[in-house]
Amino acid sequence: MSNLIDATDLVRYGFAKDGKVYLKNSLGKPDRIIGDVKASEAEAINYFIKRFDLILNKVDTMLAAMEKAENKGSYLMQVLHLKETLYTFNAIGPFEELLDKLVGAENQIMELIDVNRVKNFELKKQLIERAKSDLHLPDVKEAIKAMKEIRFSWMTIGSTSKDSDEDLEAQFQVILDAFQAIKDKYTEERTIEIEIRKQKLQILLEIASKFNTYPPEVEQSYYKMQKLEMEWKAVGNIPKIYYGPLFTQFKQIKKTITKFARKGPNQGGGGQRGNYGPREIIVPRSYPAHEEPLYENLRRRVALIHEAQGLLKMDLRQANEIAKDVQARWKVSGQIPDSFKSEVFNQFNAISDRIFESSYLARVVFTKYPHFRTMPPAEQIELKIESMDDIILKEDMNIKITQAEFDFMSADERATDENRSRFSRLNTSVRKLKMKHKILQEMRRELDRLKGGGQSSYGNDNRGSGGYQQRSGGYNQGGGYGNRPSSGGYGDRPSGDRPQYGSDRPSYNNNRNDGNRSYDRPPSYQREGYNQGPPRNPSDNPPSTYQPRPDQNSGSGSGSDSKDGNRY
Repeated sequence: MSNLIDATDLVRYGFAKDGKVYLKNSLGKPDRIIGDVKASEAEAINYFIKRFDLILNKVDTMLAAMEKAENKGSYLMQVLHLKETLYTFNAIGPFEELLDKLVGAENQIMELIDVNRVKNFELKKQLIERAKSDLHLPDVKEAIKAMKEIRFSWMTIGSTSKDSDEDLEAQFQVILDAFQAIKDKYTEERTIEIEIRKQKLQILLEIASKFNTYPPEVEQSYYKMQKLEMEWKAVGNIPKIYYGPLFTQFKQIKKTITKFARKGPNQGGGGQRGNYGPREIIVPRSYPAHEEPLYENLRRRVALIHEAQGLLKMDLRQANEIAKDVQARWKVSGQIPDSFKSEVFNQFNAISDRIFESSYLARVVFTKYPHFRTMPPAEQIELKIESMDDIILKEDMNIKITQAEFDFMSADERATDENRSRFSRLNTSVRKLKMKHKILQEMRRELDRLKGGGQSSYGNDNRGSGGYQQRSGGYNQGGGYGNRPSSGGYGDRPSGDRPQYGSDRPSYNNNRNDGNRSYDRPPSYQREGYNQGPPRNPSDNPPSTYQPRPDQNSGSGSGSDSKDGNRY
């Protein structure tokens, strides 16, 4: 606009009157006041003519941007807003020309919208057909993935005409509802499947945890573990939050079994046990001078281990008492080099556990069965196996209860002195339970050998009154209270003075629920083969190998302890 305003322009666009500035008959509206005259009428009119440039620039800038844009429909609201602004904007100028530009832009946009609505209608119909097809995919995972893509595409497509849009939305919602039902069913089945797989893994883990990690059974455990690992892999995937803890425990058991199985006849065995057993502890001849006390303590502890090994060849009751004294000296033997701690303590604990557990088993069977010594070797071992089964069952239950209590305690509760002392003994209980399992397995192998016609190492013993029988190798002896030639007892009693334990009582191999004896064990503790067989003829009982001492009169033996202290 020119700064020099002539009379023609004044009459055409605006004028001043009575101190007011008017816009003359614009956009079909009557004259309206747009401002006041501050100085002179000419300056006031010139000010409002310049102000028209503001609205002009806005319209031209918006139209130029719309021409460059691909989605011109997004400018529709700006065009409509500027159209409304023209009717209230205070300026003097050709508002009709601006309105024509905006109307033209609006018509152009509406034409494009109509075209796009037709396209959107076709796209949405295609998506509906695709959704119907994907709804029946056999693989639910693929169907879920495909439906997510369809829903995302649906949201990016613009609207269609009002009537058709409502119809299309209704059709699509029906498909979504049907798909949601399929998804919910799949989720439920998947949850059940995961739970089943988790339980299978827990069962496999429970089986693996019962594998023996002591030689020689560890070799069999190693091959069993390989088969179990194949079953583990065949179970299938479960969420990491469940799989992680189970696999960590399974891997630790596998690592332990593999470690001991790979030791072989040389590394894993040695010493007096043949191919299996603890390695020999050799104290080095040279070491730093400041470590002299540590190695002196090591020599002292090695000597105690050798002394404890000798107890395995003695009578159990006598060995039990001496072992307590050895343990007392062990506790005050001082620190040893770190590199020897694991092997030294493991060897000593293994020997001590074997002595004490075998001694406890002997006390149990002699208390429970007063005539235990008069029974044939096979029956003695069978009763020991049953008693050890009961002991293991109770011990295992106590350990699980203690561990469960610990798991449910808070960190503050675990930190109390009472609980720390209580749970510090849990590892010791677990270690002793493993020794009980080992002794049980040895007795079962011995029973199988006896039934196969072999001679029991738990029975006739030429070492005197020792109840813990020696096996070849020295360290891997099995406990037993068999027939003792020199301990005195029932050997020469006349048959009339003592009952024949084959004719007047039920067979121990057939019916063991007579009298006050009750074996209410869970099914998992019933052993095949041990409770079977035809009734035994009393004449088949082997004669007792017990002989009276020279100072003992015939018929004077009893089940009580003798004076030499070698009997329970």
